[in-house]
Amino acid sequence: MVKIEDPYTQKHHQILNFLRFCELLVKKCSNLRIIRLVTKLGDSQQNEAFNLLKNSLRQSDVALEVTNASDLHDRQIW
Repeated sequence: MVKIEDPYTQKHHQILNFLRFCELLVKKCSNLRIIRLVTKLGDSQQNEAFNLLKNSLRQSDVALEVTNASDLHDRQIW
């Protein structure tokens, strides 16, 4: 599992950066099964993008779990 805390995944270019990071994880981490993102609540465009990404990752047997937290200000990856 990879856990990412990133409050900055709201704008289109930020979501694309997260998408590219997920692609890298899937390519380089063959045992990866879960990507867990904690971010600030966004708009319907953000939710739609995450749903599309969830469906895409499912094809590689990777689950994307997205939760919201309003008190984030730093990026972290575990």
